[in-house]
Amino acid sequence: MNKKELEEYINNNSRTIEIFSEKALEYQTGKNNDRPKKKRWGEVKISRAVDGMINTFMENVHDKIKTQVKRNEFEPQRSWIDFITKNNVLDELEESVIEMEFE
Repeated sequence: MNKKELEEYINNNSRTIEIFSEKALEYQTGKNNDRPKKKRWGEVKISRAVDGMINTFMENVHDKIKTQVKRNEFEPQRSWIDFITKNNVLDELEESVIEMEFE
């Protein structure tokens, strides 16, 4: 499973990315409010920063799972889904993101 497929799977089966996105937006907005008025970012730039944070988060999640999944050449996605299900990855990810705080 590539990173995009994993992100789609997580989006379809949990609120992890939605919660992460909300927290990232809150963080970026807070950071932006601390900037001098003339240097504050617009909504588009804040949105891009949030997207970058989500991308980095998903790369990290993908890289960690990738090292643990035993590859099935006939059904590569099946091995990922089996691993995610067996190890409660979605629940653990969601709990971690709920507890996460950006600094």
